Amino acid sequence: MYDQDHVVLVSENHGDLIYTYEFAAYRQQRDFKIHMCRKSDPESKGRIENVVGFVKKNFAKHRIYYNLDKLNEQVLDWLKRTGNGKMHNITKKIPAEVFLEEKKHLRPVPTTISIKLANGSISRLVRKDNTISFKGNRYSVPLGTYDGTEKYVKVYVEDKDMLVIGDIETDLEITRHHLCHAKGKLIKNNNHGRDRSKGIPEYIKTVAELLGNTKEARDFLERIYELKPRYIRDQLQLISSEVKDVNNKTIAIALNYCRKYKLYSATDFTDALTYFVAQDISVIQIAAAGEQESDIKMLDEKDVLNLKIKPQTRDVKVYQQIASGEMPCNN
Repeated sequence: MYDQDHVVLVSENHGDLIYTYEFAAYRQQRDFKIHMCRKSDPESKGRIENVVGFVKKNFAKHRIYYNLDKLNEQVLDWLKRTGNGKMHNITKKIPAEVFLEEKKHLRPVPTTISIKLANGSISRLVRKDNTISFKGNRYSVPLGTYDGTEKYVKVYVEDKDMLVIGDIETDLEITRHHLCHAKGKLIKNNNHGRDRSKGIPEYIKTVAELLGNTKEARDFLERIYELKPRYIRDQLQLISSEVKDVNNKTIAIALNYCRKYKLYSATDFTDALTYFVAQDISVIQIAAAGEQESDIKMLDEKDVLNLKIKPQTRDVKVYQQIASGEMPCNN
């Protein structure tokens, strides 16, 4: 009997259960039938889960802990005396006697599966920000460890003060950190933020494409490489992160500015980029404000037709007669 869990089950599939690849292989090796509890149905597994609470309240509560061996000795005695020795209130059966009947139908284990755990290692899920959680703190792993899938790594403590993170499948060490005894801390190696999936020439080529893929862009990046070979990855990473969502025209202006004044640094380039981006925004805002404040009204089609209408004209003699009184003005 299993509770639904993504480690075991992919989908109920209307009763045609789809297991995970690993569990399907394990099930085939063990050769047993599966009863999968329905989703959100505590009644189907409540009797099993309630055992935890039963042990906590009836054995562990108020019991003095001396050491693990003594605790194991006490729990075995308690199981014989109480846990499995007393009648169940609902079934009215004694668990030890029921087990003797069920034992007749049990099959022997066909093969022994050996599980190798290096130094008592446990597994931890790699998060989207390329960190793992361990005892209330977050520890970084190299950029790219998280690959978009549900990936786990093995974690164990070495020499009481060193946390080692390794690959579950290959047993190769991924990284290590000094164990932090505080809580809520981020322990990060600066190298873990660098993209090491590409070589330097390939990385320069990739960033040059972000800068317009011009000869000037490539020369600019090569010059940075010459001046700062030790920090070239950090320089390229900063440039590639800052040029996102910036138009090509502004990038070209900032690049030409840095080359003109020989500012061969990622920080100088990003400062120039920030300045010219702000300039573009100011120009746009001024233009928009000018359009809003203008009182000039453009002519529509009706206005253009009105301009073609010619008013009636009179001879100048008419106005002379009006002025002399010979003709009333209302005529």
